[in-house]
Amino acid sequence: MRKFNFNPIILSNKFAGRLSFILKHRDSTLQLFVQTFTVIILFIGGLGLFNENYVNTISAIFGLIIIVFLLVEGRNLKIPKHFVLFSIFILILTLSLSWSRVFIPSFRQGMLFVAGWSFWLISYNVRKDITGWILNLIVILGIGFGILFVLNNFYHWPISRGLSLFLTPSKTGQFHFHIGDYWAIIGLITIFRLTKTPKQPFYWLMIPATAYFLFSSMSRGGIVALAVGIIFLILKGKIRISGRTKIIIASILTGLFVVNSISKSTFLSRPYFIQAIAGLKIYPFGVGLGNFSGISNNPKTHLFGLSRFSLYTHNIILEMISAVGILGLVFLIWFIFVIFDVFFQSKNKNLVFQAIFVVISTNFMFDYTYFIPTMCWLWFISLGQAQKE
Repeated sequence: MRKFNFNPIILSNKFAGRLSFILKHRDSTLQLFVQTFTVIILFIGGLGLFNENYVNTISAIFGLIIIVFLLVEGRNLKIPKHFVLFSIFILILTLSLSWSRVFIPSFRQGMLFVAGWSFWLISYNVRKDITGWILNLIVILGIGFGILFVLNNFYHWPISRGLSLFLTPSKTGQFHFHIGDYWAIIGLITIFRLTKTPKQPFYWLMIPATAYFLFSSMSRGGIVALAVGIIFLILKGKIRISGRTKIIIASILTGLFVVNSISKSTFLSRPYFIQAIAGLKIYPFGVGLGNFSGISNNPKTHLFGLSRFSLYTHNIILEMISAVGILGLVFLIWFIFVIFDVFFQSKNKNLVFQAIFVVISTNFMFDYTYFIPTMCWLWFISLGQAQKE
């Protein structure tokens, strides 16, 4: 049996050597840590298999830890434009916990946006470390979630514990999946890369895959979001698409939208918008983030007979106003500012991330995907990449 020789001098020298190695290679070490962390949270955040109270909270804590690491490393953290304004809104969300109708949902979704807040700052400051591989990660994750979605069609796994990108998020029997909302992002990346380098067989295969997931998910919000993203790229003038190709793309997206609308009402499918607006008069300071059900259940908000119940407003702006009432105007002003800055940037260095931010923002106007961690955090990460320094 080998005898353990405890020698404090030898142990201290080994520790000092390892510490010296870490400090010497701290840039690559931090980069590896950030990349590993990003892969893990974006994958777990789209599964919906774990308790979101833990997922959101742990992600927020790790986001703050990375910010501390950046400060300890000696980096001069740059503050993104309008970051202070959103920080004020985060403070408002924190204060709203004191008057929230139900504390746990407000805390859970609050942690989701605190994590997003930290990811925005991190993404903005380490863009050189992640720009080269984040697009590939988005595509790889989409393929992974897509495979799980296809397998779910065969095995019919139980409804997810949290909000998922591939499992049925509703217990009403209406099969509505959010895989199409995510694949709208991949569709945009596909078009962007093919217009730059057409000879990429892999991305040509992504075109029918995108159409399949948009069709199978029954998500009209994803179709509209992709269409807006393509229009954004065309208006920016950095991708050239022939008139014939434009007609083909428009025909496919229009056809998918019509097919997905056959069993749904186009104009009355979002009565929650009216309920949220009516709820502002009853709850001037909101009901707390994640508690829209309290407004949707209130008969006083059922104007014009629109009494259909929902847990979410299906619109990120109305969701925030329902959460904190008139104080939600801070979020609205922030949102207008960042959209304006991203949309009208003169520099197109990070054009694809600008387009991704526009696509996700559009999707957030028509669905509650802002509460799916992966979608929410990609939104903030893309914003950090899109903003000019």
